[in-house]
Amino acid sequence: MTQWSVQVSDETDKALRTFLAQQGDESNNLSAFVERAVRTVIRRETIKRMQDRNSRYDQQEILATVDDAVKWTRGHRS
Repeated sequence: MTQWSVQVSDETDKALRTFLAQQGDESNNLSAFVERAVRTVIRRETIKRMQDRNSRYDQQEILATVDDAVKWTRGHRS
């Protein structure tokens, strides 16, 4: 496991610790919260990039291509 040292504003620190306390979490769950937050942001940004990249393609064409691939795969099963 890697240990990080990060700096945040006093306002952010207070807001987060208040939030965690309201959720019934102890301050030692700060690491778990940060890990969930980082994973969430990475997932959202990855999805957004994929959506942006794929937005130039026609949705019906994508679905037709997927259908063709599924049909081909089913037809070539052992």
